[in-house]
Amino acid sequence: MYDQGLVFHPATGEPVHWAFEDWSVNDGRRSVIATLREGLTWTDGEPVTAEDVAFTAEYVADDALFPFVGTRPAAVSDFIGAVAVDDRRVRYSFEAPDGRWQGLLALPILPEHVWSSVSTPEEYRPSRNGGPVGSGPFVVERFESELRVTLRQRDDVHSYPLGPTTHAVQEIDVVLANGEAEAVDRVRTGQADAVLTDLQVSRAADLRGNNGVDLVQSPSDGFEYAAFNLRRTPLDDAALRRTLANAFDERYLVEHGFRGFHAEGDLPIPDAFSYLRPSSPPGDTYAFPGSSGSPVDVDAARSFLLDQGDAGHAYSFDDAVSGVTTAPDNRELYVDGEPLVDAHTDNDGAGGQGTLEVAVPVAYPAPRRDAYRKWVEDLQRIGVPVELAVVEFAELIRDAFRTESFDCYVLGWRLFQPSGESLYRWFHSDSADLTGDDDAFVYNATGYEGADAALESAREAMDPARRREALVDAAERVYEDCPMAILGYRRSVQPVAPGTSWVRSPQGVANRFTYLGGEPIPGGGTPPTPEDGPSAPTVETRPANPQVGASVTFEVVEPTATTSVTVTVRPNDPPEAAVDVSPAEPSVGEQVIFDAEGSTDPDGTIVHYEWDVGDDGNVDGDGQTLSHAFEEAGEYAVRLRVVDDAGADATTRTTVSVTDTTPSLFGESGDDPGGEPTGDSTQWEATPGFGVVSAAVAAGGALAALARRAREMAE
Repeated sequence: MYDQGLVFHPATGEPVHWAFEDWSVNDGRRSVIATLREGLTWTDGEPVTAEDVAFTAEYVADDALFPFVGTRPAAVSDFIGAVAVDDRRVRYSFEAPDGRWQGLLALPILPEHVWSSVSTPEEYRPSRNGGPVGSGPFVVERFESELRVTLRQRDDVHSYPLGPTTHAVQEIDVVLANGEAEAVDRVRTGQADAVLTDLQVSRAADLRGNNGVDLVQSPSDGFEYAAFNLRRTPLDDAALRRTLANAFDERYLVEHGFRGFHAEGDLPIPDAFSYLRPSSPPGDTYAFPGSSGSPVDVDAARSFLLDQGDAGHAYSFDDAVSGVTTAPDNRELYVDGEPLVDAHTDNDGAGGQGTLEVAVPVAYPAPRRDAYRKWVEDLQRIGVPVELAVVEFAELIRDAFRTESFDCYVLGWRLFQPSGESLYRWFHSDSADLTGDDDAFVYNATGYEGADAALESAREAMDPARRREALVDAAERVYEDCPMAILGYRRSVQPVAPGTSWVRSPQGVANRFTYLGGEPIPGGGTPPTPEDGPSAPTVETRPANPQVGASVTFEVVEPTATTSVTVTVRPNDPPEAAVDVSPAEPSVGEQVIFDAEGSTDPDGTIVHYEWDVGDDGNVDGDGQTLSHAFEEAGEYAVRLRVVDDAGADATTRTTVSVTDTTPSLFGESGDDPGGEPTGDSTQWEATPGFGVVSAAVAAGGALAALARRAREMAE
């Protein structure tokens, strides 16, 4: 529906000219000028101009459309703004060199003559206003609530620089499927050509070898990891952290926890982004000491720790005192001459904290939890006093990212950003509470700061090649210091009809390179085409993540072949919004904290929060929490809207009674009793890795969520 200035090739990461035919860095590396291709038009016939491009960058700069476009101009801290130089050229300006400039050029372009009058984008209904109006290759042909939507290729579609089979898809038909099983059956019975969303591991395993469907595995944009709290002894020592990582059986996680739909990990850069990884990655430097699945080699594991010359503590193994270790010689780890249970500190340095704890979400399937139970058991056999804690997801998030009250937690993370912003948020000290005494939300829960210089170099590098070099340096430094043990890389698994061909991307087979005729990636695992007929063309769709299970039908035309393609996704249950207010009965001028931590999503994660204080239609904050001081007594309605990672939303309202308990402006002595109220303040917060960004951030995303909303909201 919507064009982007540039898109990124899913295999090489190289920017592909899309709506822009050219761009250049100018003015002492503090500005970028991009030039539109000639002849671009909106679906209502108006020309696409540089004014539209500049308007888009300015319009979303306040993050109003962040959940829908996936790129946050405000996140590019040095971005000043964008202006049209002439009809086709636009200038992006920066306070200082900022290596994330390509993300601004990748913004989906909005028509200014439509969106300039939209003050509240989340409540805008394009279908009621003659839209959606875009410059992309498809228009909405039919909309039937959430049961069916059909996109048709524009009659006047312009060419795209993808290869010899561009414009392959003539029609995209999305039809609701009632659950994952029905979605797969549609493919098996020929009613659909693919399931758009990932299958659960158990169902994917059941479909192996099924003649009715082929399974396409795509390297995903996420990984599984274990994070350590570097504020605590002995986890403040990289030598011990490397030892703990060394004892994890990654092969067992791949084969048992994920039934083979996974890959062993090393660097904090998913293997889907091979172009950002070093030519010789570290591989099995921290190799499991023993055969996969067998008891850990105790002597080898201990030697790994004791032989490291850069250890920050003196380690030894002596008489067990913890009562949890199962070492065959009844010896366990001592740190600087003390049993670990005594040397183990909290964030404030107080010792005697007992055994180490590994926290795992209770929502993990049992086979996946088994891999971490095995890790703990192997560590206990080595002589490390450690125990497993299976906890609620919300509890883990609170303990990890707000209070930093953890030793080690385990989670999965998706939506890696190749610009390097993901690495910066997770590993730069700017994103950390280094002391662990602030309850504000942070991404860098570990308190790591060892890669700051490399991450800053990446942020400042306007040259993409230099930025990639700096990101590789940062990733290798993180691997060596091991604030996180990267335990494996996710795989996106999607069933497709036999004989169809697909382009894989980090988000799966749903991408513009598939739908518009890009060539399959060599070695990409695309299903074989029939040998007795012409090659089936390749395909893509937008939106990249329909909200509920659906079948997408494409008519694909080539000089020698015509094909239909159907993509099915499983349905999405909406989230539930919940608000906690503290204090419950505030007084005038007192800071009130509104917390949406209790909001839940039964089949995914919440990626966006919107607060409306006064319920007047204006968004006053977009984080998980909102701090607000009321200036007058009275009853105030506060509305919370939450959006999940599939685009479904939910709203709740609460009422706050504000009382005036201050008899006068000053105390009896005439002195100012406590300073001035701080007034309104907001903080952007989100849950990292669990859909922290809308799936519209997917490489090649074309404002998919706005197109999705167009069909959701139409009546």
